[in-house]
Amino acid sequence: MSITKLTQYHHNETGLSLHFMPLEDTLDIEKTDTGYNARYLIQDELAEVPDDYPDIILVSKHRDFYVGDAIKNVNIDEYYCFPVEAYIHSGVVLAFSEEGNFPDRRWDVSQCAVIYVRKGYAANRSQARKLAWEHLTQWNMFLGDDVYALVSEYFTAEKKPIDYDVFCGIYGYENACNELKAKINNIKE
Repeated sequence: MSITKLTQYHHNETGLSLHFMPLEDTLDIEKTDTGYNARYLIQDELAEVPDDYPDIILVSKHRDFYVGDAIKNVNIDEYYCFPVEAYIHSGVVLAFSEEGNFPDRRWDVSQCAVIYVRKGYAANRSQARKLAWEHLTQWNMFLGDDVYALVSEYFTAEKKPIDYDVFCGIYGYENACNELKAKINNIKE
């Protein structure tokens, strides 16, 4: 016998029971002709590792931050290479080597990573560096739990749940809020 626990979050103002706990100030509830529509953001606790292999590859060989199996089957001569440092202290933050604004560089900063950008993917080294920076930014969002999901829930006029959709993998709180606003505006138009 298996037991499944179902947690619901009750919204006192409307009486709706939501499947997930909305992030503060992101809940938007709209009354429709057939019931209610609730849209909100949640933390994406199952976010996937940012990986654009084989075009952009992050490799790190540190005991507290290891990434790198993707590089085994590629010819690194075909890639631009950018050294990366990792600030590892109650978490991991990445930056290009010698560019991180980290406290106490003697103990908590390791030169343990490299990001590779395939030469055919970038027109030149400058563009490759920009792509590598964007990828590091996405990795930092992932490592810092800055990844969100947009939830849309549908209810009857009697406030009974009908269905829900979850769109996962939105990196950055500002991007997630913009996605939520766009979803709200599209539905209301």
